[in-house]
Amino acid sequence: MATPDPTASRSEREHAIKNMQTARQDERSMASGFYATVAGLRRMQSGLARGSRTAGANRTMSVMKTSVKSLALAAAAALLLSGPAASQVDHDGALWEMWLGQGSFESLHPDWKNVRWWLDVQARWRDEGEDLDGTFLRPGLGYALTDRVTVFAGYALITTFPAGAPDRTENRLWQQLTWNVPVDGAYQLQFRSRLEQRFVEEADDTGWRFRQLAKYTRPASADGRRYLSLIDEVFYDLNDTDFGQDGGLSQNRAFVGLGWFLDEARTIAFEGGYLNQWISRPGDDRMNHALSLNLLVSF
Repeated sequence: MATPDPTASRSEREHAIKNMQTARQDERSMASGFYATVAGLRRMQSGLARGSRTAGANRTMSVMKTSVKSLALAAAAALLLSGPAASQVDHDGALWEMWLGQGSFESLHPDWKNVRWWLDVQARWRDEGEDLDGTFLRPGLGYALTDRVTVFAGYALITTFPAGAPDRTENRLWQQLTWNVPVDGAYQLQFRSRLEQRFVEEADDTGWRFRQLAKYTRPASADGRRYLSLIDEVFYDLNDTDFGQDGGLSQNRAFVGLGWFLDEARTIAFEGGYLNQWISRPGDDRMNHALSLNLLVSF
């Protein structure tokens, strides 16, 4: 760390010393956030293990909410934000929950084995997981072009509950292409490209948005029942609207966590981990540090 210039004026030296003291405080805060995060993740892991062996669901959820607060402290340590950058981003701890189901209609008729359905239901909580921020309902239908490539189209209903503002309802149409990349070994690589048309109540414009997701998984246990999951998704707004959408890069989500197959057939999986969401805004950007809990079902 630089020392004050001895040739500078007294006021300049005092200002430099004050900046050095502030920098040391920031370093201590970053270290505290890092250790708190590690402790929080360990408590979450311990709570999940106890929850899977006993009926102590309430205790496990309490551990999860405590972990959300610890994850919020990870901002400085995990991202190594500088002082000026930190002042331009609003941080918040969050809790995201999702149930995602998808499958085939083959059970209804053998000729419909390539016809697919999709449904995800979500709840998201802000203010360190204390206040409901939004709910999502997204059904869709699809068709498997090959064993690795599937196309979908559907509808989504999103209701958000901004702090200090009226509730907002958004209707969306969406189309997507998912494909699994052929890879060697036990790991998997999947891509999802989604196009959305956004219709917000009391607004006249239609917002067009493109989303690109990549997901990487690999086994984390000898039997393959547990696995590592890494996800990144980029959001790009294709136009400007009267409800606040601005053309350009608008959001990024990055997730790291562990997954568990809950049945022998491996049709039901639970994924839990840390999700970082960056949102571009006209003033200060926003960054959410979320505990993400996902139940994935395929038929």
